[in-house]
Amino acid sequence: MPDALTIAGAAEDASSGLETVNDWLLYDAWRIDDIQDIMDGFCERLVGFGLRIVRVGAIIGTLHPRVKSYYFIWQRGKGIAEHSGAHGIESSPDFQQSPFPDVLFEGLSIRRRLEGDGKLDYPILETLRAEGATDYIALPMEFGAGERNGLSFAMDRAGGFANRELKALYPLIALLGRVLETKALRRTAVNLLDTYLGHDTGERILGGQIRRGDMDTMRAVLWYCDLRGFTTLSESLPGGEVIELLNDYFQAMGSAVSEADGEVLKFIGDAMLAVFRPRQTDSPRQSTCDRALAAAQTAVANLAGINAARREQGKPELVGGLALHVGDVLYGNIGAEDRLDFTVIGPAVNLVSRIEQLCL
Repeated sequence: MPDALTIAGAAEDASSGLETVNDWLLYDAWRIDDIQDIMDGFCERLVGFGLRIVRVGAIIGTLHPRVKSYYFIWQRGKGIAEHSGAHGIESSPDFQQSPFPDVLFEGLSIRRRLEGDGKLDYPILETLRAEGATDYIALPMEFGAGERNGLSFAMDRAGGFANRELKALYPLIALLGRVLETKALRRTAVNLLDTYLGHDTGERILGGQIRRGDMDTMRAVLWYCDLRGFTTLSESLPGGEVIELLNDYFQAMGSAVSEADGEVLKFIGDAMLAVFRPRQTDSPRQSTCDRALAAAQTAVANLAGINAARREQGKPELVGGLALHVGDVLYGNIGAEDRLDFTVIGPAVNLVSRIEQLCL
């Protein structure tokens, strides 16, 4: 067991060294694109300057149709891993029994000493103590718009965190939050653009292709499909069931397109327009056509599976038409000055929709 002077000396070295972490956050960390890399660099620098943290957790909220928040876990000697929590995770037993509900919802800062007979009121504390941790803190990390995120630190040095270390660490956490906020906002923007516009379209918009009239000409495989008998179904079914059948249909079609590296451009009522562009590894046309045809076969199989489940539930089956066509299109921004649509236009688009109308 080290004596008090040894502990105090180690804490003094660590707290003075943390000043250089401040400089790294100010001048270098903001240049790093990935949140995971920033967190890893931050934790490794804390250890490098004598702060014997053994584990760091960070939970950062986001806007995503499937993901509620991202969770990063750094462990000394093992590096960092990223996880995602689905919507509803806040009601799960694991989350409810962790310190984060108090941190995120109540804005509380929590400290638990893990040596001796310290209070271990969260299951994670038992695990950390069994792994040799001696001290634990969890605290909020707020973003500029008021979003509250969370950070936790576990240390394995005898005696735990010294007061001067905590005093030096708290301003660093505030600065880390400012750096992470910019990266989290960009990740959210990418998520939303991917969700509502598609990945390639989103990348083009973030890359600056945002002016009305910005267009590219390309040769691509166009996909157009719609749901047969939708008007009758929408007039005879409750609103909730109409939304459910549309989601079932678009899931069957859209997932097939995405899995084949196509892109859904838009949903038009009960119809869907998608495009398959040549990849760098594709031959000029054949490989792109093969991907589109394979996606169409997958979509038909998907729809058959969904209809089997709907039959068992006594729900009406879904019947759709689907057409593919190869042609040249204009791809880019059209619309009013303050309301644009990033889409494809041209005779080939009109033709693929007319071909689809011939489906029985």
